[in-house]
Amino acid sequence: MFSPIVDLILMLLKFIVGLLGIIAIIGVPLLILEHFRFKRLAKGRAGLSICQFVRSFDYRHVDTTIIRAVYEGLQGWTTFGIKQFPVMAADDLAKVYGLEDEDLDDFAERVAQTTRRAWGDLENNPFYGKVTTTQDLVLFLNRQPKRSARGFAGRRV
Repeated sequence: MFSPIVDLILMLLKFIVGLLGIIAIIGVPLLILEHFRFKRLAKGRAGLSICQFVRSFDYRHVDTTIIRAVYEGLQGWTTFGIKQFPVMAADDLAKVYGLEDEDLDDFAERVAQTTRRAWGDLENNPFYGKVTTTQDLVLFLNRQPKRSARGFAGRRV
């Protein structure tokens, strides 16, 4: 009845709608599970705040702006309706926040920018390739030199 092109377009649209339906059927329950996982974690950490997080570091040797930026950045990363999620220094970035590979690199670079740390010569940092916990990330960024006028070049942690 329709031309072959119109038939092809209709078939493609049906496929796309079906694919979006499958993504929604799988994705929505996963988001709900993730929300409850963060709620359970937050409930188990009731009473913890940035004060306990700061005490995990020797603030005389670790830049407190980095400590605060990592803490607040990770709170923002947990976008599951949980205000003021209690971040802990021992948190595994991949297991707790899902920060791995490029996501971790992007997050670390953003924190480096906000704390005015250089994002170059990463290989010379003793924590390079060893960032797995929140504490590791703070110490990694702390070992980066303060930013010069050269700016940033995207690199991996």
